Amino acid sequence: MTGDQYLWRKTYAYQASSRIPLIVRWPDRLLNARRGQVLSLPVELRDILPTFLSVASVAFDENSFDGRNALRAFHVLVKPAGPLCNLDCTYCFYLEKEKLYPPSESWSMTDNVLESFVRQYIEAQDVPAINFAWQGGEPTLMGVGFFRKAVELQRQYANGKVIENSIQTNGVLLDDAWCEFLAAEHFLVGISIDGPRKMHDHYRVDRGGAPTFEKVMKGLEFV
Repeated sequence: MTGDQYLWRKTYAYQASSRIPLIVRWPDRLLNARRGQVLSLPVELRDILPTFLSVASVAFDENSFDGRNALRAFHVLVKPAGPLCNLDCTYCFYLEKEKLYPPSESWSMTDNVLESFVRQYIEAQDVPAINFAWQGGEPTLMGVGFFRKAVELQRQYANGKVIENSIQTNGVLLDDAWCEFLAAEHFLVGISIDGPRKMHDHYRVDRGGAPTFEKVMKGLEFV
């Protein structure tokens, strides 16, 4: 590690995961920061591109690599509602992540964070097409208005690039308004169904433990 690169640590929330090195090329104003110091200043996605490459076992020279100039593309699964979900699937590993957040706070993505993410995600990739993949938790809990705003921001910052969107949903909240929007904006839509009714209802239940197959099929009809 030389020059303006520092070794930091990030802890992943997933079970059985461990701390990994986070290699960041800091802006000049941070060069005097102490190793291990907690900083509140924002770090852009392109600044942590070396970490993505390291995790993916892609070889690069730490002494000369600059994530800001690398002609690379990468993929991020966006979870705007965090771990929030209207289902309580028996096998879900993500619902328990609610415990990581203070109960009195909302961890849904704010408008400011949404705009920063859209801008940085597009700017950080030097490729002709950018794909936004929206996931959860359950992303439709954010409401269709949130995604209308996301698409508006994508157009604002596209800078000639083609923007594509995909969304993975349990389908329960889908209705005419949702599907008109998704169709108009050419979203690729994935609906989570665990096979036939008996299998689906055994695993995919709502917060009260009730089966959800009928609700999902109703949502699917709108699609």
